[in-house]
Amino acid sequence: MKYLKNIIASIILTATALFAITGCNDDALTNNSATISYINALDKQATFYVKESSDSSSVYHNKHKVTTLIQGDYSDELRHKWFSIQESRFAVEDTNSRDEQMSIEYRLKDDRDYWSVAWLNNNEYNLSLFKRVSSDRDGLYRVRIFANDKLDVYLGENTTKLLTTETGQVSDFISLDKCTDLVIEGNEIDLCSGDFGHSYLLVVNANGLIAMAEEHK
Repeated sequence: MKYLKNIIASIILTATALFAITGCNDDALTNNSATISYINALDKQATFYVKESSDSSSVYHNKHKVTTLIQGDYSDELRHKWFSIQESRFAVEDTNSRDEQMSIEYRLKDDRDYWSVAWLNNNEYNLSLFKRVSSDRDGLYRVRIFANDKLDVYLGENTTKLLTTETGQVSDFISLDKCTDLVIEGNEIDLCSGDFGHSYLLVVNANGLIAMAEEHK
């Protein structure tokens, strides 16, 4: 009887452990996917790559290539798939010379949307990933700012600084009721190619706007 009780206890512990692994994570022990939109804020044409970390091949292998973008361009939403709980390795390189490269590991969440921004920090390649979100409001432009440096942001002719960007970080949303009201480091940021009632990610540097991409609807 004691032996039987030990077996039952062992089964219960095993079942509890499996539940802890599979029941508390949306992306555990399953096939997962997320969409990523890539932005090239570098000074050259760039190629982007992504792979599961469990894949032993180089992330720069042609089979892991997802898109090639000219300077200031961004991609459509591209789907990346992976199995179970693991990191994904993202990379970017100079398309032509292939001698400038950067890669990072990032743990994606299943069924989420992301931005992947390649940018320059003191002429060094950097790569950042963060969630793609929307914050639409009728009659307003809603924007988040991603900058490669600490840059001062103003609204219109207001001399009071609204915020200073953080290097390699995305800001909170800002509301504007005019498409020419945003000024960053003395540069007027023209949003007039966008639409009222929509939200956008702005990628900028000290010289002004690099890319303006609509957030996920």
